[in-house]
Amino acid sequence: MNKDGSTQPVIFEGKKVFAVYGFCNIRQFDETTEMLEGDIMQFVNKIASIVHNTVDEFCGNPNKNIGEAFLTVWKFPESEILGDRKHPKLTESQTVSCISDMALMCFIKIIARIHKQPELKF
Repeated sequence: MNKDGSTQPVIFEGKKVFAVYGFCNIRQFDETTEMLEGDIMQFVNKIASIVHNTVDEFCGNPNKNIGEAFLTVWKFPESEILGDRKHPKLTESQTVSCISDMALMCFIKIIARIHKQPELKF
């Protein structure tokens, strides 16, 4: 903040990021929180462990956890982006297909691993 009370925000030019973004959400989280009370952190940590480890196994990045939600990212390499800054697009390559398939398979695996955990069943 300046001496006169005004602000000068620093503005950075944005950059498009090409990636597969995955979003997981724990269903009925409010009800589960009420039911588990003090054990809710163990429940969330168990799910977080499955999500994070599986995303890592499938070459993605667990990006953010917000209580009941998990954001994951599979970023495409710069070499797979064509065009100029205003009109970029992805190549139709084996790499792009592979990264996309890894993201999809990861979520299938997460669902399977969560369903296999008896302590996560109600």
